[in-house]
Amino acid sequence: MGGHGGLNILPQKSWNVYGRKQRERVRRDEEQLEREQREEAARKEEEEKEKRLRALRGEKEEEEEEEEKESGREGRVESVHENKHVNFFEEHEKALVSLERKQKAKKSEEDEGNRLGGSGTHLRQPWYAKSDASFYDDEDDDDDDDDDDSEELSL
Repeated sequence: MGGHGGLNILPQKSWNVYGRKQRERVRRDEEQLEREQREEAARKEEEEKEKRLRALRGEKEEEEEEEEKESGREGRVESVHENKHVNFFEEHEKALVSLERKQKAKKSEEDEGNRLGGSGTHLRQPWYAKSDASFYDDEDDDDDDDDDDSEELSL
């Protein structure tokens, strides 16, 4: 085994990029692309010639004329205020900004109290860290809604 003899089956494969059919297909595709590019360039050049000719003659382009007819501004001067942005929600946006400022100020006040550990009132001990007496007498625990004086369970 090994060596450079081996099987040479590449020329038989249809996907062989060096095969005669593939090279012919690439040549044909490149020729078609060049032809399309030449046609596109000729078309653009012709359009540019027509546009320059109309500009020299003083004619308006068809697109501009259609836009003027649609907007109804033939020969009219546009008003200065026509392009001004109208914000219908300006009051709501101002209220939202002020609300965000208030919430940010409130949050910063809360952060000041809790900086570097803070007062610790927001922290609760987990059930497994409480002593037996404090486990049943916890005021913060609202799970026990029994108001009848039943026996306390001891561990």
